[in-house]
Amino acid sequence: MPTLQQAYGEHDLSMLRAVAEALAVELRGSTARQAANALASQMLAAGFALQVAAALTKEAQTALQSLLAGPALGLPAAAFSRRFGALRPLGAGARERERPHLVPANASEALWYAGLMGKMQQTHAGRLQDFFFVPEELRALLPASAAAKPEVLPTEPGVDVRTADSALVDDAVTVLAYARSFGASNLARGGLATADARRLRSFLRKPQALPLVLELLRSLQLPGDDPAHSQALRSFLLASRAAQLCQLAQAWLSCQEWNDLLQVPSLHFDSAAPPQTAAVQTRQLLLALLPVAANTWHSLNDFVTLVRSTAPDFQRAPGDYDAWYVRDAQTGAALRGAAHWEQIDGALVRFLVCGPLHWLGLADLAGAEANAPASEFRLTPHFFSLLSNAEFLVPENSQQLVLHAAGSITVPVNAPQADRYQAARLADWQLPLQPESYSYQITTASLRRAQLQGIDVRQALAFLQRASGAPLPPAVQRALQRFAQHSSEARLQPTVVLRVSSEALLQQLQQHPHVGSFLGERLGPLTVMVPERSWEKLRAALLEYGLLLDCELVETDAAPDD
Repeated sequence: MPTLQQAYGEHDLSMLRAVAEALAVELRGSTARQAANALASQMLAAGFALQVAAALTKEAQTALQSLLAGPALGLPAAAFSRRFGALRPLGAGARERERPHLVPANASEALWYAGLMGKMQQTHAGRLQDFFFVPEELRALLPASAAAKPEVLPTEPGVDVRTADSALVDDAVTVLAYARSFGASNLARGGLATADARRLRSFLRKPQALPLVLELLRSLQLPGDDPAHSQALRSFLLASRAAQLCQLAQAWLSCQEWNDLLQVPSLHFDSAAPPQTAAVQTRQLLLALLPVAANTWHSLNDFVTLVRSTAPDFQRAPGDYDAWYVRDAQTGAALRGAAHWEQIDGALVRFLVCGPLHWLGLADLAGAEANAPASEFRLTPHFFSLLSNAEFLVPENSQQLVLHAAGSITVPVNAPQADRYQAARLADWQLPLQPESYSYQITTASLRRAQLQGIDVRQALAFLQRASGAPLPPAVQRALQRFAQHSSEARLQPTVVLRVSSEALLQQLQQHPHVGSFLGERLGPLTVMVPERSWEKLRAALLEYGLLLDCELVETDAAPDD
Protein backbone atom coordinates (compact mmCIF):
# COMPACT_ATOMS: atom_id res chain seq x y z
CA MET A 1 0.00 0.00 0.00
CA PRO A 2 1.22 3.59 -0.63
CA THR A 3 3.04 5.07 2.36
CA LEU A 4 3.41 8.52 3.87
CA GLN A 5 6.98 8.72 2.56
CA GLN A 6 5.70 8.03 -0.97
CA ALA A 7 3.04 10.72 -0.63
CA TYR A 8 5.33 13.45 0.70
CA GLY A 9 8.28 12.35 -1.41
CA GLU A 10 6.40 13.48 -4.53
CA HIS A 11 6.24 17.10 -3.28
CA ASP A 12 8.77 19.84 -3.95
CA LEU A 13 10.03 22.07 -1.15
CA SER A 14 7.45 24.77 -1.96
CA MET A 15 4.56 22.33 -1.60
CA LEU A 16 5.96 20.91 1.65
CA ARG A 17 6.20 24.42 3.08
CA ALA A 18 2.56 25.04 2.13
CA VAL A 19 1.48 21.86 3.95
CA ALA A 20 3.53 22.81 7.01
CA GLU A 21 1.97 26.28 7.07
CA ALA A 22 -1.52 24.79 6.74
CA LEU A 23 -0.76 22.54 9.70
CA ALA A 24 0.87 25.38 11.67
CA VAL A 25 4.08 23.41 12.24
CA GLU A 26 7.72 24.29 11.73
CA LEU A 27 9.28 22.63 8.70
CA ARG A 28 12.80 21.38 9.36
CA GLY A 29 15.28 20.45 6.63
CA SER A 30 16.99 22.28 3.81
CA THR A 31 16.17 19.75 1.08
CA ALA A 32 12.86 18.36 -0.10
CA ARG A 33 13.80 14.89 1.15
CA GLN A 34 14.74 16.13 4.62
CA ALA A 35 11.61 18.25 4.81
CA ALA A 36 9.40 15.34 3.68
CA ASN A 37 10.84 13.08 6.39
CA ALA A 38 10.39 15.76 9.05
CA LEU A 39 6.80 16.44 8.00
CA ALA A 40 5.99 12.72 8.02
CA SER A 41 7.39 12.38 11.54
CA GLN A 42 5.26 15.30 12.72
CA MET A 43 2.11 13.82 11.14
CA LEU A 44 2.73 10.52 12.95
CA ALA A 45 3.21 12.15 16.34
CA ALA A 46 0.73 10.96 18.95
CA GLY A 47 -2.76 12.25 18.23
CA PHE A 48 -1.62 14.78 15.62
CA ALA A 49 -3.34 13.20 12.59
CA LEU A 50 -6.60 12.91 14.52
CA GLN A 51 -6.42 16.62 15.38
CA VAL A 52 -5.83 17.51 11.73
CA ALA A 53 -8.79 15.40 10.61
CA ALA A 54 -11.04 16.84 13.31
CA ALA A 55 -10.28 20.39 12.12
CA LEU A 56 -11.49 19.67 8.58
CA THR A 57 -14.73 21.06 7.23
CA LYS A 58 -17.69 18.68 7.13
CA GLU A 59 -17.33 18.26 3.35
CA ALA A 60 -13.60 17.52 3.67
CA GLN A 61 -14.30 14.97 6.40
CA THR A 62 -16.80 13.27 4.10
CA ALA A 63 -14.16 13.17 1.36
CA LEU A 64 -11.61 11.70 3.77
CA GLN A 65 -14.06 9.03 4.90
CA SER A 66 -14.73 8.14 1.26
CA LEU A 67 -11.03 7.44 0.76
CA LEU A 68 -10.75 5.50 4.01
CA ALA A 69 -13.75 3.36 3.10
CA GLY A 70 -12.40 2.57 -0.35
CA PRO A 71 -9.58 0.23 -1.45
CA ALA A 72 -6.18 0.73 0.18
CA LEU A 73 -4.68 1.53 -3.23
CA GLY A 74 -6.98 4.53 -3.44
CA LEU A 75 -9.73 5.83 -5.69
CA PRO A 76 -9.47 7.09 -9.29
CA ALA A 77 -8.74 10.81 -9.11
CA ALA A 78 -11.19 11.66 -11.89
CA ALA A 79 -14.19 10.14 -10.09
CA PHE A 80 -13.10 11.57 -6.74
CA SER A 81 -12.68 15.05 -8.26
CA ARG A 82 -16.13 14.95 -9.83
CA ARG A 83 -17.58 14.43 -6.38
CA PHE A 84 -15.33 16.56 -4.17
CA GLY A 85 -13.69 19.04 -6.53
CA ALA A 86 -10.44 19.06 -8.50
CA LEU A 87 -6.95 20.14 -7.44
CA ARG A 88 -5.91 23.33 -9.20
CA PRO A 89 -2.65 22.84 -11.14
CA LEU A 90 -0.63 25.51 -9.31
CA GLY A 91 3.11 25.92 -9.51
CA ALA A 92 5.29 27.42 -6.78
CA GLY A 93 4.62 31.01 -7.88
CA ALA A 94 0.88 30.59 -8.28
CA ARG A 95 0.74 28.76 -4.98
CA GLU A 96 2.47 31.68 -3.27
CA ARG A 97 -0.05 34.12 -4.76
CA GLU A 98 -3.22 32.04 -4.37
CA ARG A 99 -2.27 30.47 -1.01
CA PRO A 100 -4.66 27.50 -1.54
CA HIS A 101 -3.35 25.79 1.60
CA LEU A 102 -4.97 28.50 3.70
CA VAL A 103 -8.12 28.92 1.58
CA PRO A 104 -8.74 25.60 -0.21
CA ALA A 105 -11.24 25.76 -3.07
CA ASN A 106 -12.88 22.42 -2.26
CA ALA A 107 -12.66 19.28 -0.16
CA SER A 108 -9.98 17.73 -2.37
CA GLU A 109 -7.67 20.71 -1.86
CA ALA A 110 -8.40 20.68 1.87
CA LEU A 111 -7.16 17.08 2.17
CA TRP A 112 -4.24 17.71 -0.18
CA TYR A 113 -2.83 20.68 1.73
CA ALA A 114 -3.57 19.08 5.09
CA GLY A 115 -1.17 16.30 4.13
CA LEU A 116 -3.82 13.61 4.53
CA MET A 117 -4.07 12.63 0.86
CA GLY A 118 -1.45 11.58 -1.66
CA LYS A 119 -1.53 11.12 -5.41
CA MET A 120 0.15 8.46 -7.52
CA GLN A 121 -0.26 6.87 -10.94
CA GLN A 122 -1.44 3.30 -11.43
CA THR A 123 -2.35 1.25 -14.46
CA HIS A 124 -6.12 0.93 -14.49
CA ALA A 125 -8.60 0.05 -17.26
CA GLY A 126 -5.67 -0.48 -19.62
CA ARG A 127 -4.01 2.89 -19.11
CA LEU A 128 -2.06 4.95 -16.59
CA GLN A 129 -4.36 6.96 -14.31
CA ASP A 130 -4.06 9.21 -11.26
CA PHE A 131 -5.30 7.82 -7.95
CA PHE A 132 -5.86 9.63 -4.66
CA PHE A 133 -5.03 7.67 -1.52
CA VAL A 134 -4.66 7.97 2.23
CA PRO A 135 -1.12 6.82 3.15
CA GLU A 136 -0.87 3.45 4.85
CA GLU A 137 0.23 4.83 8.23
CA LEU A 138 -2.64 7.32 8.34
CA ARG A 139 -5.24 4.68 7.43
CA ALA A 140 -4.33 2.91 10.67
CA LEU A 141 -4.66 6.14 12.65
CA LEU A 142 -7.84 7.37 10.95
CA PRO A 143 -10.26 4.43 10.73
CA ALA A 144 -13.37 4.99 8.66
CA SER A 145 -16.32 5.89 10.84
CA ALA A 146 -19.28 3.55 10.77
CA ALA A 147 -21.59 6.37 9.78
CA ALA A 148 -19.51 7.60 6.86
CA LYS A 149 -18.32 4.29 5.45
CA PRO A 150 -20.49 2.93 2.62
CA GLU A 151 -21.72 -0.44 3.76
CA VAL A 152 -23.27 -3.60 2.45
CA LEU A 153 -25.37 -4.43 5.48
CA PRO A 154 -26.25 -7.99 6.50
CA THR A 155 -29.65 -9.16 5.34
CA GLU A 156 -31.84 -12.25 5.19
CA PRO A 157 -31.67 -14.48 2.09
CA GLY A 158 -34.56 -15.15 -0.23
CA VAL A 159 -36.38 -18.45 -0.01
CA ASP A 160 -34.47 -19.99 -2.94
CA VAL A 161 -30.92 -20.54 -1.66
CA ARG A 162 -28.39 -21.73 -4.26
CA THR A 163 -25.41 -23.10 -2.38
CA ALA A 164 -22.09 -22.90 -4.19
CA ASP A 165 -20.37 -26.22 -4.87
CA SER A 166 -17.35 -27.71 -6.60
CA ALA A 167 -19.19 -28.96 -9.71
CA LEU A 168 -17.01 -26.83 -11.99
CA VAL A 169 -14.25 -29.37 -11.29
CA ASP A 170 -16.50 -32.08 -12.77
CA ASP A 171 -17.18 -29.93 -15.83
CA ALA A 172 -13.48 -29.24 -16.29
CA VAL A 173 -12.74 -32.98 -16.37
CA THR A 174 -15.68 -33.55 -18.73
CA VAL A 175 -14.28 -30.98 -21.16
CA LEU A 176 -10.79 -32.48 -20.96
CA ALA A 177 -12.14 -35.99 -21.58
CA TYR A 178 -14.24 -34.77 -24.51
CA ALA A 179 -11.28 -33.04 -26.12
CA ARG A 180 -9.16 -36.18 -25.75
CA SER A 181 -11.83 -38.67 -26.82
CA PHE A 182 -13.51 -36.88 -29.70
CA GLY A 183 -10.62 -35.03 -31.25
CA ALA A 184 -11.49 -31.47 -30.24
CA SER A 185 -7.80 -30.63 -30.62
CA ASN A 186 -8.45 -26.95 -31.32
CA LEU A 187 -9.36 -26.57 -27.65
CA ALA A 188 -5.68 -26.04 -26.85
CA ARG A 189 -5.46 -23.34 -29.51
CA GLY A 190 -8.38 -21.30 -28.24
CA GLY A 191 -11.51 -22.61 -29.92
CA LEU A 192 -14.28 -25.18 -29.79
CA ALA A 193 -16.49 -25.96 -32.75
CA THR A 194 -20.13 -24.95 -32.37
CA ALA A 195 -21.32 -28.56 -32.76
CA ASP A 196 -18.84 -29.72 -30.11
CA ALA A 197 -19.95 -26.99 -27.71
CA ARG A 198 -23.63 -27.83 -28.24
CA ARG A 199 -23.07 -31.53 -27.61
CA LEU A 200 -20.74 -30.93 -24.69
CA ARG A 201 -23.20 -28.71 -22.82
CA SER A 202 -25.57 -31.68 -22.45
CA PHE A 203 -22.99 -33.34 -20.20
CA LEU A 204 -22.10 -30.33 -18.03
CA ARG A 205 -23.32 -29.49 -14.53
CA LYS A 206 -22.97 -25.76 -15.25
CA PRO A 207 -23.37 -25.45 -19.04
CA GLN A 208 -23.53 -21.65 -18.88
CA ALA A 209 -19.97 -21.65 -17.49
CA LEU A 210 -18.47 -23.50 -20.48
CA PRO A 211 -16.65 -20.42 -21.89
CA LEU A 212 -15.01 -19.85 -18.50
CA VAL A 213 -14.02 -23.50 -18.16
CA LEU A 214 -12.42 -23.48 -21.61
CA GLU A 215 -10.39 -20.36 -20.81
CA LEU A 216 -9.26 -21.62 -17.41
CA LEU A 217 -8.14 -24.97 -18.83
CA ARG A 218 -6.08 -23.16 -21.44
CA SER A 219 -4.68 -20.86 -18.77
CA LEU A 220 -3.59 -23.91 -16.77
CA GLN A 221 -2.13 -25.41 -19.98
CA LEU A 222 -4.07 -28.64 -19.55
CA PRO A 223 -5.29 -29.34 -23.12
CA GLY A 224 -2.63 -30.50 -25.57
CA ASP A 225 -0.68 -33.57 -26.67
CA ASP A 226 2.93 -32.63 -25.89
CA PRO A 227 4.69 -34.03 -22.79
CA ALA A 228 4.47 -30.76 -20.82
CA HIS A 229 0.69 -30.63 -21.22
CA SER A 230 0.38 -34.35 -20.44
CA GLN A 231 2.26 -33.93 -17.17
CA ALA A 232 0.17 -30.90 -16.19
CA LEU A 233 -3.01 -32.85 -16.98
CA ARG A 234 -1.87 -35.86 -14.96
CA SER A 235 -1.05 -33.66 -11.96
CA PHE A 236 -4.44 -31.95 -12.17
CA LEU A 237 -6.41 -35.21 -12.44
CA LEU A 238 -4.59 -36.82 -9.52
CA ALA A 239 -4.97 -33.78 -7.23
CA SER A 240 -7.64 -33.64 -4.55
CA ARG A 241 -10.98 -32.08 -5.42
CA ALA A 242 -10.16 -29.13 -3.15
CA ALA A 243 -6.84 -28.55 -4.93
CA GLN A 244 -8.51 -28.79 -8.34
CA LEU A 245 -11.12 -26.18 -7.40
CA CYS A 246 -8.40 -23.95 -5.95
CA GLN A 247 -6.39 -24.19 -9.19
CA LEU A 248 -9.40 -23.12 -11.23
CA ALA A 249 -10.16 -20.20 -8.90
CA GLN A 250 -6.55 -19.00 -8.90
CA ALA A 251 -6.45 -19.24 -12.68
CA TRP A 252 -9.55 -17.04 -12.93
CA LEU A 253 -8.15 -14.49 -10.50
CA SER A 254 -5.03 -13.96 -12.62
CA CYS A 255 -6.30 -14.75 -16.13
CA GLN A 256 -5.62 -11.85 -18.52
CA GLU A 257 -7.39 -13.55 -21.44
CA TRP A 258 -10.74 -13.86 -19.62
CA ASN A 259 -12.60 -10.55 -19.66
CA ASP A 260 -15.64 -10.79 -17.37
CA LEU A 261 -17.23 -7.75 -19.03
CA LEU A 262 -17.39 -9.40 -22.46
CA GLN A 263 -19.30 -12.35 -20.96
CA VAL A 264 -22.18 -10.34 -19.45
CA PRO A 265 -25.22 -11.92 -21.18
CA SER A 266 -27.29 -8.71 -21.29
CA LEU A 267 -24.62 -6.86 -23.30
CA HIS A 268 -23.53 -7.06 -26.92
CA PHE A 269 -20.14 -5.72 -28.01
CA ASP A 270 -18.75 -4.89 -31.43
CA SER A 271 -16.45 -7.85 -32.07
CA ALA A 272 -14.19 -5.67 -34.20
CA ALA A 273 -13.63 -3.15 -31.40
CA PRO A 274 -14.39 -4.67 -27.97
CA PRO A 275 -13.69 -2.55 -24.88
CA GLN A 276 -10.06 -2.62 -23.82
CA THR A 277 -10.04 -3.07 -20.05
CA ALA A 278 -7.48 -4.29 -17.53
CA ALA A 279 -9.39 -7.50 -16.78
CA VAL A 280 -7.29 -8.70 -13.85
CA GLN A 281 -7.05 -5.32 -12.14
CA THR A 282 -10.78 -4.69 -12.58
CA ARG A 283 -11.54 -8.11 -11.11
CA GLN A 284 -9.26 -7.59 -8.11
CA LEU A 285 -10.60 -4.10 -7.43
CA LEU A 286 -14.17 -5.39 -7.30
CA LEU A 287 -13.15 -8.26 -5.03
CA ALA A 288 -11.48 -5.76 -2.69
CA LEU A 289 -14.80 -3.92 -2.37
CA LEU A 290 -16.75 -7.02 -1.34
CA PRO A 291 -17.87 -7.17 2.31
CA VAL A 292 -15.44 -9.08 4.48
CA ALA A 293 -17.98 -10.74 6.78
CA ALA A 294 -17.94 -14.53 6.42
CA ASN A 295 -21.13 -16.60 6.55
CA THR A 296 -23.25 -13.46 6.21
CA TRP A 297 -25.87 -12.72 3.57
CA HIS A 298 -25.69 -9.36 1.78
CA SER A 299 -27.90 -7.56 -0.71
CA LEU A 300 -26.57 -7.62 -4.26
CA ASN A 301 -28.24 -4.26 -4.92
CA ASP A 302 -26.41 -2.77 -1.92
CA PHE A 303 -23.08 -4.01 -3.25
CA VAL A 304 -23.73 -2.49 -6.68
CA THR A 305 -24.60 0.79 -4.96
CA LEU A 306 -21.39 0.66 -2.93
CA VAL A 307 -19.29 0.16 -6.07
CA ARG A 308 -21.01 3.04 -7.80
CA SER A 309 -20.47 5.38 -4.85
CA THR A 310 -16.85 4.48 -4.09
CA ALA A 311 -15.31 3.47 -7.43
CA PRO A 312 -17.66 4.22 -10.35
CA ASP A 313 -14.80 4.28 -12.88
CA PHE A 314 -13.45 0.91 -11.74
CA GLN A 315 -13.03 -0.37 -15.31
CA ARG A 316 -12.82 2.80 -17.39
CA ALA A 317 -10.51 5.65 -18.16
CA PRO A 318 -11.41 8.63 -15.95
CA GLY A 319 -14.92 9.76 -16.81
CA ASP A 320 -14.83 8.19 -20.28
CA TYR A 321 -18.32 6.76 -20.80
CA ASP A 322 -18.60 7.37 -24.54
CA ALA A 323 -15.68 5.40 -25.99
CA TRP A 324 -17.25 1.92 -25.95
CA TYR A 325 -19.65 0.54 -28.55
CA VAL A 326 -22.09 -1.41 -26.38
CA ARG A 327 -25.66 -2.45 -27.10
CA ASP A 328 -28.43 -4.01 -25.10
CA ALA A 329 -28.36 -7.67 -26.15
CA GLN A 330 -32.15 -7.92 -26.15
CA THR A 331 -33.28 -4.61 -27.67
CA GLY A 332 -30.19 -3.60 -29.62
CA ALA A 333 -30.31 -0.11 -28.08
CA ALA A 334 -26.97 1.70 -27.86
CA LEU A 335 -25.66 2.14 -24.31
CA ARG A 336 -23.37 5.17 -24.29
CA GLY A 337 -22.79 7.71 -21.56
CA ALA A 338 -22.66 7.67 -17.77
CA ALA A 339 -26.47 7.35 -17.66
CA HIS A 340 -26.05 3.67 -18.59
CA TRP A 341 -23.67 2.83 -15.71
CA GLU A 342 -26.20 0.43 -14.16
CA GLN A 343 -26.77 -1.41 -17.45
CA ILE A 344 -23.05 -1.87 -18.17
CA ASP A 345 -20.88 -1.47 -15.09
CA GLY A 346 -23.62 -2.52 -12.67
CA ALA A 347 -24.39 -5.53 -14.85
CA LEU A 348 -20.73 -6.56 -14.69
CA VAL A 349 -20.76 -6.38 -10.88
CA ARG A 350 -23.85 -8.61 -10.78
CA PHE A 351 -22.39 -11.03 -13.32
CA LEU A 352 -19.12 -11.33 -11.41
CA VAL A 353 -20.98 -12.35 -8.24
CA CYS A 354 -23.65 -14.55 -9.86
CA GLY A 355 -21.31 -15.97 -12.51
CA PRO A 356 -17.63 -16.70 -11.76
CA LEU A 357 -17.82 -16.28 -7.98
CA HIS A 358 -20.77 -18.68 -7.74
CA TRP A 359 -19.48 -21.13 -10.36
CA LEU A 360 -16.10 -21.36 -8.64
CA GLY A 361 -17.64 -22.08 -5.24
CA LEU A 362 -16.78 -18.65 -3.84
CA ALA A 363 -20.28 -17.26 -3.24
CA ASP A 364 -23.70 -18.68 -2.37
CA LEU A 365 -26.73 -17.02 -3.96
CA ALA A 366 -30.37 -16.57 -3.00
CA GLY A 367 -33.45 -15.35 -4.85
CA ALA A 368 -37.01 -14.45 -3.99
CA GLU A 369 -38.25 -17.61 -5.70
CA ALA A 370 -37.03 -20.46 -7.86
CA ASN A 371 -35.43 -19.28 -11.12
CA ALA A 372 -35.68 -15.63 -10.02
CA PRO A 373 -32.52 -13.51 -10.43
CA ALA A 374 -30.26 -13.65 -7.39
CA SER A 375 -30.92 -10.82 -4.94
CA GLU A 376 -28.57 -11.83 -2.10
CA PHE A 377 -25.12 -13.39 -1.86
CA ARG A 378 -22.91 -14.89 0.84
CA LEU A 379 -19.15 -15.29 0.49
CA THR A 380 -17.94 -18.81 1.25
CA PRO A 381 -14.79 -19.86 3.14
CA HIS A 382 -13.23 -20.62 -0.25
CA PHE A 383 -13.41 -16.91 -1.14
CA PHE A 384 -11.32 -15.93 1.86
CA SER A 385 -8.93 -18.83 1.25
CA LEU A 386 -8.43 -17.60 -2.30
CA LEU A 387 -7.58 -14.05 -1.21
CA SER A 388 -5.22 -15.27 1.51
CA ASN A 389 -3.61 -17.90 -0.73
CA ALA A 390 -4.68 -20.65 1.67
CA GLU A 391 -5.75 -24.19 0.83
CA PHE A 392 -9.38 -24.93 -0.03
CA LEU A 393 -11.23 -27.45 2.11
CA VAL A 394 -13.66 -29.76 0.30
CA PRO A 395 -14.94 -32.94 2.02
CA GLU A 396 -13.52 -36.02 0.35
CA ASN A 397 -15.82 -39.06 0.23
CA SER A 398 -14.31 -40.99 -2.63
CA GLN A 399 -16.40 -43.74 -4.22
CA GLN A 400 -15.52 -46.33 -6.83
CA LEU A 401 -17.14 -46.71 -10.21
CA VAL A 402 -19.52 -49.60 -10.86
CA LEU A 403 -19.21 -51.86 -13.92
CA HIS A 404 -22.52 -53.58 -14.71
CA ALA A 405 -23.01 -56.94 -16.42
CA ALA A 406 -24.42 -55.28 -19.55
CA GLY A 407 -21.22 -53.27 -20.04
CA SER A 408 -22.53 -50.00 -18.64
CA ILE A 409 -20.42 -47.97 -16.21
CA THR A 410 -21.73 -45.74 -13.42
CA VAL A 411 -19.23 -43.22 -12.07
CA PRO A 412 -20.29 -41.33 -8.91
CA VAL A 413 -19.52 -37.60 -8.95
CA ASN A 414 -17.13 -38.02 -6.03
CA ALA A 415 -15.15 -40.82 -7.65
CA PRO A 416 -11.51 -39.96 -8.41
CA GLN A 417 -11.47 -37.58 -11.36
CA ALA A 418 -8.68 -39.56 -13.01
CA ASP A 419 -10.94 -42.63 -13.04
CA ARG A 420 -13.88 -40.78 -14.59
CA TYR A 421 -11.55 -39.24 -17.18
CA GLN A 422 -10.38 -42.73 -18.14
CA ALA A 423 -13.91 -44.20 -18.18
CA ALA A 424 -15.06 -41.36 -20.44
CA ARG A 425 -12.27 -42.20 -22.89
CA LEU A 426 -13.15 -45.89 -22.85
CA ALA A 427 -16.95 -45.86 -23.27
CA ASP A 428 -19.79 -43.99 -24.96
CA TRP A 429 -21.35 -41.14 -22.98
CA GLN A 430 -24.96 -41.63 -21.90
CA LEU A 431 -27.79 -39.16 -21.31
CA PRO A 432 -29.69 -37.96 -19.37
CA LEU A 433 -27.09 -36.65 -16.94
CA GLN A 434 -27.83 -37.89 -13.42
CA PRO A 435 -27.50 -35.57 -10.38
CA GLU A 436 -25.01 -37.77 -8.55
CA SER A 437 -23.32 -39.80 -11.27
CA TYR A 438 -22.18 -40.15 -14.87
CA SER A 439 -23.19 -43.05 -17.11
CA TYR A 440 -21.16 -44.70 -19.87
CA GLN A 441 -21.63 -47.73 -22.13
CA ILE A 442 -18.87 -49.93 -23.53
CA THR A 443 -19.41 -50.55 -27.26
CA THR A 444 -17.27 -51.67 -30.15
CA ALA A 445 -17.20 -48.07 -31.38
CA SER A 446 -15.97 -46.82 -28.01
CA LEU A 447 -13.30 -49.53 -27.85
CA ARG A 448 -12.06 -48.58 -31.31
CA ARG A 449 -11.97 -44.94 -30.23
CA ALA A 450 -10.01 -45.94 -27.13
CA GLN A 451 -7.53 -47.86 -29.28
CA LEU A 452 -6.91 -44.70 -31.30
CA GLN A 453 -6.02 -43.01 -28.00
CA GLY A 454 -3.54 -45.75 -27.13
CA ILE A 455 -5.79 -47.74 -24.78
CA ASP A 456 -5.87 -51.46 -25.65
CA VAL A 457 -8.22 -54.09 -24.23
CA ARG A 458 -5.65 -55.38 -21.74
CA GLN A 459 -5.26 -51.87 -20.29
CA ALA A 460 -9.04 -51.37 -20.29
CA LEU A 461 -9.64 -54.58 -18.32
CA ALA A 462 -6.92 -53.70 -15.79
CA PHE A 463 -8.34 -50.21 -15.32
CA LEU A 464 -11.93 -51.41 -14.88
CA GLN A 465 -10.94 -53.97 -12.26
CA ARG A 466 -8.80 -51.50 -10.30
CA ALA A 467 -11.27 -48.59 -10.48
CA SER A 468 -14.30 -50.72 -9.57
CA GLY A 469 -12.53 -52.61 -6.80
CA ALA A 470 -14.48 -55.74 -7.72
CA PRO A 471 -14.12 -58.75 -10.02
CA LEU A 472 -15.18 -57.99 -13.56
CA PRO A 473 -18.56 -59.37 -14.70
CA PRO A 474 -17.64 -62.54 -16.64
CA ALA A 475 -19.74 -61.56 -19.66
CA VAL A 476 -18.02 -58.18 -19.96
CA GLN A 477 -14.59 -59.74 -19.62
CA ARG A 478 -15.36 -62.34 -22.31
CA ALA A 479 -16.81 -59.69 -24.64
CA LEU A 480 -13.74 -57.46 -24.38
CA GLN A 481 -11.38 -60.38 -24.86
CA ARG A 482 -13.30 -61.53 -27.96
CA PHE A 483 -13.14 -57.95 -29.27
CA ALA A 484 -9.38 -57.99 -28.82
CA GLN A 485 -9.17 -61.17 -30.89
CA HIS A 486 -11.82 -60.65 -33.54
CA SER A 487 -12.87 -57.01 -33.32
CA SER A 488 -16.61 -56.82 -34.13
CA GLU A 489 -18.37 -60.17 -34.60
CA ALA A 490 -21.91 -58.83 -34.66
CA ARG A 491 -23.28 -55.56 -35.90
CA LEU A 492 -26.56 -53.75 -35.27
CA GLN A 493 -27.34 -50.97 -37.68
CA PRO A 494 -30.38 -48.87 -38.61
CA THR A 495 -31.67 -49.63 -42.08
CA VAL A 496 -34.71 -49.27 -44.36
CA VAL A 497 -36.47 -52.17 -46.11
CA LEU A 498 -37.98 -51.81 -49.58
CA ARG A 499 -40.81 -54.26 -50.29
CA VAL A 500 -42.19 -54.63 -53.85
CA SER A 501 -45.17 -56.47 -55.34
CA SER A 502 -43.29 -59.05 -57.39
CA GLU A 503 -39.91 -60.74 -57.63
CA ALA A 504 -39.64 -59.67 -61.28
CA LEU A 505 -40.04 -56.00 -60.38
CA LEU A 506 -37.37 -56.27 -57.72
CA GLN A 507 -34.99 -57.82 -60.22
CA GLN A 508 -35.67 -55.00 -62.71
CA LEU A 509 -35.00 -52.37 -60.05
CA GLN A 510 -31.74 -54.00 -58.99
CA GLN A 511 -30.55 -54.10 -62.59
CA HIS A 512 -31.50 -50.48 -63.28
CA PRO A 513 -28.27 -48.39 -63.40
CA HIS A 514 -29.67 -45.50 -61.34
CA VAL A 515 -32.23 -47.12 -59.02
CA GLY A 516 -29.98 -50.10 -58.33
CA SER A 517 -27.21 -47.86 -56.99
CA PHE A 518 -29.39 -47.10 -53.94
CA LEU A 519 -30.27 -50.72 -53.15
CA GLY A 520 -28.34 -52.89 -50.73
CA GLU A 521 -28.40 -56.54 -49.71
CA ARG A 522 -31.41 -58.61 -50.79
CA LEU A 523 -33.36 -60.02 -47.85
CA GLY A 524 -35.96 -62.14 -49.62
CA PRO A 525 -37.84 -62.55 -52.92
CA LEU A 526 -39.74 -59.29 -52.42
CA THR A 527 -37.50 -57.29 -50.02
CA VAL A 528 -34.16 -55.56 -50.19
CA MET A 529 -32.17 -53.42 -47.75
CA VAL A 530 -31.78 -49.69 -48.38
CA PRO A 531 -29.08 -47.72 -46.54
CA GLU A 532 -30.84 -45.30 -44.21
CA ARG A 533 -29.03 -42.31 -45.67
CA SER A 534 -30.17 -43.23 -49.22
CA TRP A 535 -33.91 -43.72 -48.96
CA GLU A 536 -34.87 -40.18 -50.03
CA LYS A 537 -32.62 -40.45 -53.09
CA LEU A 538 -34.22 -43.83 -53.84
CA ARG A 539 -37.69 -42.28 -53.68
CA ALA A 540 -36.68 -39.66 -56.25
CA ALA A 541 -35.08 -42.29 -58.48
CA LEU A 542 -38.21 -44.47 -58.37
CA LEU A 543 -40.34 -41.50 -59.36
CA GLU A 544 -38.12 -40.99 -62.41
CA TYR A 545 -38.46 -44.72 -63.12
CA GLY A 546 -42.25 -44.36 -62.99
CA LEU A 547 -43.09 -45.70 -59.55
CA LEU A 548 -44.63 -43.82 -56.62
CA LEU A 549 -43.19 -45.02 -53.34
CA ASP A 550 -45.63 -45.79 -50.52
CA CYS A 551 -43.42 -44.60 -47.64
CA GLU A 552 -44.16 -45.64 -44.05
CA LEU A 553 -41.16 -43.77 -42.62
CA VAL A 554 -41.75 -40.83 -40.28
CA GLU A 555 -39.72 -37.91 -41.56
CA THR A 556 -38.03 -36.01 -38.74
CA ASP A 557 -35.26 -33.50 -38.52
CA ALA A 558 -31.89 -34.94 -37.65
CA ALA A 559 -30.75 -34.55 -34.07
CA PRO A 560 -28.54 -31.51 -33.63
CA ASP A 561 -25.52 -33.59 -32.79
CA ASP A 562 -25.83 -36.02 -35.69
